[in-house]
Order: sequence, then C-alpha cells, then structure tokens
Amino acid sequence: MTSAPEVSAPSTDRVFREPWEARAFAMTLALHERGLFTWSEWAAALSARLHDPHADPSGADYYHHWVEALGDLLASKGVDQGGSTGGSQPHSTTEIARADPRTAREGRS
Repeated sequence: MTSAPEVSAPSTDRVFREPWEARAFAMTLALHERGLFTWSEWAAALSARLHDPHADPSGADYYHHWVEALGDLLASKGVDQGGSTGGSQPHSTTEIARADPRTAREGRS
C-alpha cells in the first residue's frame, strides 16, 4: 500500500491584498483572451505606469497602476470605459475592478 503524499500548508503570502486586485487581474486576462490587446501592448502600458515618478517605490500601489494601465490601454484601443449602460453597474475600469462581486451580480453598485 502506498502512503499519501505529504501536503504542505498553504502559504500565508497573499498574491492579492484586496479582492479588487484579483478582479483587476482577472479582467486583464479576460480582455487579453478576447483579443483586445497583445501581451507586448499590456507590458508596455503597465511598464509606463510603474515607471511614473510618483509611483510608490515599495510597490504598495502596484494594482492601482495596473488598473490605470488597463484604462490607458483600453482608451488607446477606443474602448468606451465610462459610458452609461442605462443600469446601475459600475462603468469605469476602476469602478469595475473595485466593485463588490455580490452587488455587481445583484445589479447594484
């Protein structure tokens, strides 16, 4: 009889500090998979934001820059990020990334 492999405890290091950071990451992947931009375009947009002289050198504002870079890239592609959809859903890239998934699912913001 073979013994079960040892399973280590999950790491306490979190990739995302806040839920909106995970949503911003997932949104970026989904938009890339839909062909809205290439990885090279994404890397250039994110790099430009991260090299901003006002960026926190500790990286604490990394996902704020991530969302701003996504907004920049979508704007350069002509994707409307702020138009009204006639509902109460968040409209801007930042609002979408920060929206509580429970309220977004229920049609509230």
